[in-house]
Amino acid sequence: MTKINQTFINKLKATGKEERYSLGHKLFLVMTPKGSKSYRYIYRLPDTKAIRKKNLGRADIISLEEALNMAISYNLSLAQGIAPLVQIQAEEKQLQLQKITLVEIAEDWHKTKGIRLSKAHLKDRLARFKNRSVPLN
Repeated sequence: MTKINQTFINKLKATGKEERYSLGHKLFLVMTPKGSKSYRYIYRLPDTKAIRKKNLGRADIISLEEALNMAISYNLSLAQGIAPLVQIQAEEKQLQLQKITLVEIAEDWHKTKGIRLSKAHLKDRLARFKNRSVPLN
């Protein structure tokens, strides 16, 4: 059996048919007939035992290590009876709460750095920001 590592994944060539390589932890490398490679997590729902598939991303963007870490995290959730999709949605919701907008950055700049500028210069900077950076509704 061939040891599957990042080098092996990078060297894989298209064979003309879809191929699937097991990476352990319910994680698979799926290669399309044209040679596109992506990681797929395949699991069973804890309550209904239905099979679910979750694409984790393309292999040229996500490393094998990152994909394995995601799969292990999802396996821990499954062991607790939580479907990975629920975990993913909770993580995305948490990220949305942490996002800071460009307008918030500008307001913070105005409060911290803007106090050092003359009123005319500050007014000019804010007008430029509003005209060029903030999309019109």
